[in-house]
Amino acid sequence: MNKERLSREKFALIIGDGRVCAVAEIRGVSVHEDRVALDGEALTEGHPVRDAWIGKPDPVVNASQNPVGYCDLPEEAEFRERPCGCGCGEISTRDFLPGHDVRAFQDRVRRMFAGSALEFIRWVDRMAGDCGLPVLAGHSQPAGDVASPDDRRGRPSLGSPSVALFDSEDSLPGKESHAGSG
Repeated sequence: MNKERLSREKFALIIGDGRVCAVAEIRGVSVHEDRVALDGEALTEGHPVRDAWIGKPDPVVNASQNPVGYCDLPEEAEFRERPCGCGCGEISTRDFLPGHDVRAFQDRVRRMFAGSALEFIRWVDRMAGDCGLPVLAGHSQPAGDVASPDDRRGRPSLGSPSVALFDSEDSLPGKESHAGSG
């Protein structure tokens, strides 16, 4: 599957015997070694995209051996536009407008890590390690510089991997005064 294209897709048609058997709303994409999986939920009767396509022929006609095809469905157009993930308020058909993903990272590094990209990377590595995810060894910690529990004071705590980091600026650590959706 094309990860770049998937980041823009909102719906998946599930095809069997050349006909649409189900329609799902894509909520996310996950990578499992060399495979990409869609995370989502099947749409129920009454949803305009589902109702328009159930039982219809596969809209992607090609001779490819690849079981994944891409097309734009007219019924999904109203669902494609969403607010930019950086919080700027502009509308996009992607998670972020061009360059706004970098803006969102930089804003969080400034607000949550006193502008230190190295502190942010160290925090990400600690959280990945705490959650059992692989960490890129040696890239964010100089040799001999091991973060102690005392180093974690005042830094965000992930808790569990399915919990949002912060619901509002009021919950940012170390912020006495405050100074930008996936």
